[in-house]
Amino acid sequence: MPEYDKRKVIRVGEKSYAVTLPRKWCSELGIKPGDVVDLIYYGSSIVLKPVLKAEGGGARDRGMQLMLDMSRSRDYLMRELIACYVEGVTRVRIKGNEADVSKLVNYLQRKLIGLVAVNEVSSSFTDVIFTDVSIDVNSILKRMMSIIKVLLTNLYELVDGARDDVYYSIMSIEDEIDRLYFLGLRVCKDLCTKLSGEELLNSIDAISILKDIENIADSLLRCTEVLRNLKKPHISSAVKILNYIEKVVIDTLHSCSENAIEKALNILASNNELRESIKKISARDPSLNTLINEALLILSLCRDIAEVTIGKCIRNKACRCKHFYPRIEA
Repeated sequence: MPEYDKRKVIRVGEKSYAVTLPRKWCSELGIKPGDVVDLIYYGSSIVLKPVLKAEGGGARDRGMQLMLDMSRSRDYLMRELIACYVEGVTRVRIKGNEADVSKLVNYLQRKLIGLVAVNEVSSSFTDVIFTDVSIDVNSILKRMMSIIKVLLTNLYELVDGARDDVYYSIMSIEDEIDRLYFLGLRVCKDLCTKLSGEELLNSIDAISILKDIENIADSLLRCTEVLRNLKKPHISSAVKILNYIEKVVIDTLHSCSENAIEKALNILASNNELRESIKKISARDPSLNTLINEALLILSLCRDIAEVTIGKCIRNKACRCKHFYPRIEA
């Protein structure tokens, strides 16, 4: 859990200020007098990160470090940096033109929470530092679920005729979903290295749910393009498809967040029936096939989340006793 302390700023010499650090914190982080630390200025806050001495006298950051070269494809570098973030790497040194690195970093800052770039003076190297964020994965999942609900509401508004303003609002959601998804993966993978037993399995399940929710969001975003250019004769059929999508998605999110096994079982039981109902619309209105394919994909993703929810209940003793043992009436 995060700890809080308040310290007084003191003057050191003519040009610097200093703040003392609690001895307990320094001891836990392995910081000793004379050690080097990183200071990162965010504009509204300052973050201090310990830098430990490596064998041979050099300094290294706590955690993994990698080096990348900007001479490679920009897309390759972007995917490599995202993978570094997800896998818990704390520092990546990039060799290349400062302007090119800056463009890459600016783009990734829309996708990755806690990314900071530090340029060395008169150097061809840029350090990309991933700062840790204190948050639990359940909070991330709840935030992603709330965004999905907003996205569904926006899709109805798009069908009702609200065009450009709603469309651009929907498009801005993509980056927020990505930020939460990658942060969730980073948190879960870090937990997987520390936990065991049921807690480890819960963390693995959270990774699966994160991926499914991110895919649901991506699918809904693809629906946006279809609904934005929808012709009047197809509106009623499109609304029916949205109604099916909304019901199964909302029920799935509730079953997952509340660990409600009855809802999860209903989602599995009704999945095939919903699938057939959506396919019938396809037969009547083939122009909506793209929307229908996305709806069928969302049904599959909701089914996966429901299966994970049921599995979590089976592992949890209290939930297992409640749902899987017959109640004997007096």
